[in-house]
Order: sequence, then C-alpha cells, then structure tokens
Amino acid sequence: MKTLQGIGASSGFGHAKAFRLLPPHFSVDEATTFQSSKELPLLETAIEQTTADLVRLEEVTTTTISPAAAEVFAAHQLILLDPSMADHMQELIQQGHQALYAVLQAQRFFKDMFAAMDDAYMQERAQDIVDVTNRIATYVSGQVPIDLALINEPVILIARDLGPSDTAVLNKAFVRGFVTEIGGRTSHTAIIARSLEIPAVVGAVDALASVNDQDIVLLNGTSGEVVVHPDVETLARFDQATKEYAKQQEILQTYATKETRTKDGVRIELASNIGSIDELDKAVERRSDGVGLFRTELLFLAASSAPTEEAQFEIYQRAVTLAQPHKIIFRTLDIGGDKVIPYMDLPKEDNPFLGVRGIRLNLQERVLLQTQLRALVRASATGPIRIMFPMIATLEELLDAKAMVEEAKTSLIADGSPVGEIEMGIMIEIPAAAVAADVFAPHIDFFSIGTNDLIQYTMAADRMNEGVKHLYQPYHPAVIRLISMTIDAAHRHGKWTGMCGSMAGELEATTLLLALGLDEFSVSIASLLELRAHIATIDTTALHGLKEAVLQATSREQIMTLLKQD
Repeated sequence: MKTLQGIGASSGFGHAKAFRLLPPHFSVDEATTFQSSKELPLLETAIEQTTADLVRLEEVTTTTISPAAAEVFAAHQLILLDPSMADHMQELIQQGHQALYAVLQAQRFFKDMFAAMDDAYMQERAQDIVDVTNRIATYVSGQVPIDLALINEPVILIARDLGPSDTAVLNKAFVRGFVTEIGGRTSHTAIIARSLEIPAVVGAVDALASVNDQDIVLLNGTSGEVVVHPDVETLARFDQATKEYAKQQEILQTYATKETRTKDGVRIELASNIGSIDELDKAVERRSDGVGLFRTELLFLAASSAPTEEAQFEIYQRAVTLAQPHKIIFRTLDIGGDKVIPYMDLPKEDNPFLGVRGIRLNLQERVLLQTQLRALVRASATGPIRIMFPMIATLEELLDAKAMVEEAKTSLIADGSPVGEIEMGIMIEIPAAAVAADVFAPHIDFFSIGTNDLIQYTMAADRMNEGVKHLYQPYHPAVIRLISMTIDAAHRHGKWTGMCGSMAGELEATTLLLALGLDEFSVSIASLLELRAHIATIDTTALHGLKEAVLQATSREQIMTLLKQD
C-alpha cells in the first residue's frame, strides 16, 4: 500500500482502477533512408485509424456529453478531407524519409503556414493541424492515442494536469475522480472538478510515477488523501467514510427545495457559478437564485477555434431561457494566467498573471470581444442579462468595454434585431479596483468579487506556487478590508455586491461575509446545498459588532479567533 498526500479540491470519495494520462513520445530517425513501400502503408493505415477515431469521438461525445463538446472532432475531420496534407507527407516519404518524420514535418509546415495568415479564422486552424497530426503520428509510431471521451469503465484519472479541453470531454459516468500533480484549491482544474461534481485531489506530487495503470486507487476529495493498492483495513475505512458522506448528501438534498434563509429568517441570495448549459439544469433543480457567474471562456476552451457569433448566441439564449425568472451574469472571455487557449497562439509571457489577460486581452482582440458582445446583446431579447468584465484595473478599461456594448446594441438595432434589458458590472480582482470602488460604482450596476485573484494579487503570492502557499491568506486583514471597502462603496451608490470567488463557498467565511454586508453568494453547484444548510444555522442578529472587530484586527490569527468565537 502506498499513500500520497495532495490537496482536497472537490469533495467526495473515488474508488476505481487508475488511468494515467501520459503525453505521447516521438523518436524520429533522420539518419536512415527508409523504403517508401513500407512507410507509405504505415501512413495510410494511421490516417484511416485517425479518421475512424474522429468519427467515433464525435458520435460518442455528442451522445454522452453534448453536441457543443463534439464540434472539435467534426472540425478535425474536415482537415483530413483536404488532400494537400497527405500529399505533403507522401512526398517526403517517397524522398526516403521515415513516416513519422514526414508527419511531424507536415505538421510544422502547415501549422506555420496557417499561423502566418492574416485571416484570424485561418490562424485558428493551426492548433487543429497540431491535434490531428499528433494523432496520426501517435499511430505511425506504434502508440495508441488516449481519448478521455472514450473511457467506458470506472477509473481514477491520474495526470500532470488537466486542461479545460480535457475536462470538457470527461464522461462523469466513468471518471470516478481524478488526481493531478500540480494545482491548488483555487486552480482552474479544481474549479472545474467542483463544477462537474467529480471528487478530485490536486497537488499530489509524483502521482504519475507512483501509480501504474490498473492499480486500485482510493481518493478522498476533502482531505486530499490518495491510497494506491489499499489494504483490507483501509478499504473498510474508506467504505465507511463513503457511506457517511452519502448520508450527509441525503440530508443536504432536503434543502434542494428550500429558500436560502438565515436562522432568523433573513433571505440571502445564493447563485451558481457555471460553465455550461448542462450545469444550469442542475442549478435550477437546487433552487439556485440564478447564475452569478457564467464562465463563457469554457465555450472557447472546449472548442478547436473561436465559437462564431451564431454559435455563442444559441448557447447564451438557451441559458437565459433556462435561468428565468432569475438573473444570469455572463463574464466576458477570461483567459490568461492558468487558462490558455492553444488556437489563439498568444505570445509567451514571463509572468502571465501580470500580463495580457481578462479585459486586457478582450480590448486587444477587439473582434473577438465584439463578436461575443453581439451574441450576448442578441440574447438579451429573450430575457434580462448582466454582462461582467474581468480583470478591470482602470476606469478607462471599463468605459471602453461599455462603449463596445453600446456599439453592439446600436448595430443590432439598426439591423432590426430586438434588444432587451442589459446591466453591466465588473469583477473586483485587482486591489486597485477595490481601493477605487467609489470611482467605478457610478458607472456599473454591480460588483462581483473574485477572491481567487484578489487574494493572490493582494499578497503577491501565486496561488499555484507551493513555495508561497502559506502567504495565500483569504483572512489576511488587507484582503478583508478590500472586500469591505468594495461592499461599502457599492452600497453608498445604491449598487449591490456579490462574490463568485472560492471564498464565497467556504463555510468558515459565511458569518464574516454576512457581517460585511455581502449581497450575494455565487458558488459551484456542488456547494449550493451545503452552504444553504449552513446559512440556515446563522442568526444575523448575533453578528452585531463582528464587522468592526474584524476590521480592527491586525493579523489573520486574530480574525480567525473572532470568527470561531462567533
């Protein structure tokens, strides 16, 4: 038996065989002259296998996940229908080159060619080329591609990390949990795990080297414990814990039909953070007060190219319909930092968390933002929507973004398209925005505090860096004061403030946030019922004086002591 300790990222227990996600390794022989009569059949077979894979993947993903997730495979099939790539590979083989060499050279040639084009759509085809040719190269080299969408038995997924494009095609019926070597509770992978309600452990160092495929693995998504080859005693312990967890979930289900109210009857707005239409159905089932954060970037991350205006409009319109009569807040494309879109081929940055991300990228890639805004404005005709801009640091950025919304409205109205009610707000993620909340408040309808980034920027501590993990402190006096400043500024201007960062779902923070006057909590769907049940135990009349005491505290420890006393 072997035990690994990581970080519990998504609660629950997983028990299944290990399935390791390893990248393919290609070894090219450029020194030898190869016989085309042997290499050409290898290439032809690999292309046939790739074509069959893509057809199957599109069918399976459409059925088990969603048509949107399957679009990437349809796009890849179109690439294989173009004979120019196969001709290029065959020509290199006929010159005496290895089939694998020919595939990888063709990959480089066509990737560079598409990336150099002026047309943005054609530039986006570069990553499609890489994905398709990697699959061909894998077959040519005698390996078998790993397709997460085709997993058809219970597994615990083990990986270095999982990108959004990986998680977009996970079948929850078979993936009983996953373990990654990097990440923290607020990393993108952890957030996705909670959205999918899949038990997960992140930051489990050397997990890939410690586990073999088919090994029996247990994981505790709360404690971060991962056990390989469990003995009988450990199996029994996990089995008991799993049963207790199931009982707790049954109790929480009784809150699915209840309003969110405190012990003394105060109504609290509790909304959901989602990334797809599929999640909205579950949010409605659990009586969520609408959507406090729709992560539109997941539509882009799960695709092989930027979704068109029409494709986005169809999703946004359906989301508005499902959310009614409650509000829905769409965050504009938020990438950068730990969220990278391969097909955009953005320049590498030495410090991406302080670079071109969020609204900064939106305002640079104006066509991309304008397309999204047109789709959102069109969706407003179905019902009221709220648009939220990420990573705002200056008033100029906000005014520029708002002007683009007005441009989209004017253009659509001129074309005869109906436009409905639209409110606009900003994420408070940068300390400058919190300090200047009074400056922004007259120009917005609401604030939403993104604590994940606000904490790391306030503390100058990368939330993905183990070396400064101890400095990532949600309850540091500076962080609490910035949250309080934001809420107070909004209220002075008759506006409201929500919180969509992970802190909103932390039970130990609930009394503090209520005392500070937070108007809305927006959390992962997996956290909805637990937070509602916890709020039902809180008497707001007993919170008198807590805000003043916390704001006078000079250390994290003092604040935690005050919360425990409460």
